[in-house]
Amino acid sequence: MPVVLENQEDIRNVFVGTYPPVKCGIATFTKDLTTAVNLLNPNKLSEIIAVTPWGEKPNYPWEVSYKIEYDNKEDYVKAAQYVNKEGFDAVCIQHEYGIFGGKDGEYILNFAKHLEVPLVVTLHTVLDTPSENQKRILKELSEIAKVMVVMGQTPKERLIKKHEVEPGKIVIIPHGIPDLPFSSSELWKSLLDAEGKFIIGSFGLLSPNKGYEHLIKALPAVIEKHTEVIGLIAGETHPKVKESMGEKYRESLVELTEKLGIKNKVYFLNKYLSLQELTSIIQAMDIYVAPYTNPQQISSGALAYAIGCGRACVATPFAYAKEHLNDKRGILVPFNNSEKLAEALNFLIENPEEREKMAHSSYLLGRKMTWVKVADAYTDIFRFLRTVYGK
Repeated sequence: MPVVLENQEDIRNVFVGTYPPVKCGIATFTKDLTTAVNLLNPNKLSEIIAVTPWGEKPNYPWEVSYKIEYDNKEDYVKAAQYVNKEGFDAVCIQHEYGIFGGKDGEYILNFAKHLEVPLVVTLHTVLDTPSENQKRILKELSEIAKVMVVMGQTPKERLIKKHEVEPGKIVIIPHGIPDLPFSSSELWKSLLDAEGKFIIGSFGLLSPNKGYEHLIKALPAVIEKHTEVIGLIAGETHPKVKESMGEKYRESLVELTEKLGIKNKVYFLNKYLSLQELTSIIQAMDIYVAPYTNPQQISSGALAYAIGCGRACVATPFAYAKEHLNDKRGILVPFNNSEKLAEALNFLIENPEEREKMAHSSYLLGRKMTWVKVADAYTDIFRFLRTVYGK
């Protein structure tokens, strides 16, 4: 914000979204952002209003001061009344259509419309072709909010062109990442009993839109030329996928490795990973692959973490990858094209100097995305709002 803030006292803010132990990317993001903001704002620790998915009864940590049952319309109004009564300086919604109740998550409007506290909305999805209802929801949120946060230039342009959001309200803050030293993958492979192997990996909550089958289909052409290569897919099945179809997607991936004759070369780590486990696994990878199938995806915590760990990346040209893997930080391959993916992987294996350049370029970009820098940007916004709108 282009404003000099004289009042640097700690601010009192509250985040609204899913939260651990709920297993989803938004929950992880909210937790990491909260932790980082608290380090900069230690005397008034952030509070959480946790949106609880249907059927779950999480044992939330102490910082969750209020809960919303995602499909209970009245809970959203009561939560806004709680925020108003408690005297917060700012409230920040982590927005994704699927985590709130009502059609396209429209119940979050009941919360926003009853707020008397300055609102910030962090957008984890900005659709290029929204439905009329999705467009309405985002438009109404933007009219209430003082600031709309996006994680790159692409979603900013979409907000302006497709959702008619006032440009002056939009702020770009990158997806945060841990601040880790640059290190060789060889230092971490012993943790996976993979010394001497070349690891091509991906991670995240398993769901069909992640495109892992295309990575698996690419591996035979890679392993045929480079026998030291192994594939690693880390992460458990997404809770919503597990609820609707059990483990059928994971089982189909395992069956595909059997069909292609590479079952003993592809490893599945079926576990919800802690931050320490996750970063250790990423650092053990030689190449990170994001074979996602949704071109509209504007954020990816997994790809952001791989960039931050300084790994050469291969990805399909979804929006977030197109923006962050330019300037030779990685290779983009067509959607649903295992042959081109195999070609890119073989090129990087056979050209270690090029791979190392990409890794260093990614790592340098990651220094602009560390959680402390992201938290500093959010804290500046919260202080700005208190200065301008504080009572």
